[in-house]
Amino acid sequence: MWSLLIMLVVIYPLFAWFAAEPSVMRLIVVQAVLSIALSGYYGPFGALVAELFPAHVRSTGLSLAYNIAVVIFGGFGQFIVTWLIRVTGSQLAPTFYVMAGLVLSLIAVACIPATRHADVDVDEARV
Repeated sequence: MWSLLIMLVVIYPLFAWFAAEPSVMRLIVVQAVLSIALSGYYGPFGALVAELFPAHVRSTGLSLAYNIAVVIFGGFGQFIVTWLIRVTGSQLAPTFYVMAGLVLSLIAVACIPATRHADVDVDEARV
């Protein structure tokens, strides 16, 4: 959750800084900062989403949820970003799309039930 908050705070200033005077060095700094921030998210991501599903449907649940989200948010991303740039007139409009995704991710992570010290492979319907 902390990495999502860090990303939400730094993404717009980083892109504004890069857009003000684009250079290879600034691009490397932006990529490095974002990569470090995202590593805190993607590190535990696999374990987290695996715990959301019981073992007998884990593979199916993960693949459906992940791929549907990628199709919707990733597949339509270019259209949405192009529309945002046209509507706002700002080249920084794509950061709004990313920030909206970060807010949705924060809400989703906050709503995930805690499974610490729980047997996640116990199917409650069978117990």
